Amino acid sequence: AKDAIIKLNALSTMRIVPLDNDLILLSMNIAADLQLRAADATYVAVAQQLNIPLVSWDKEQLRKASSILAAYTPDTYP
Repeated sequence: AKDAIIKLNALSTMRIVPLDNDLILLSMNIAADLQLRAADATYVAVAQQLNIPLVSWDKEQLRKASSILAAYTPDTYP
């Protein structure tokens, strides 16, 4: 597990996003508005906060999130 963490941290495209109060509140609102589970809503909130598309394999998450941001599977991401 520690080797995996080291490898993830070495990725130039990897970014750790702190879970602060603003992000928690945004996640809660997205969860309520889109009827998403808390964890799924948090990923949507991070994408929205960073103004980036959501990329996920979760079809339900993508379908619901697409109403508020660009959402793709890894296969359909441009």
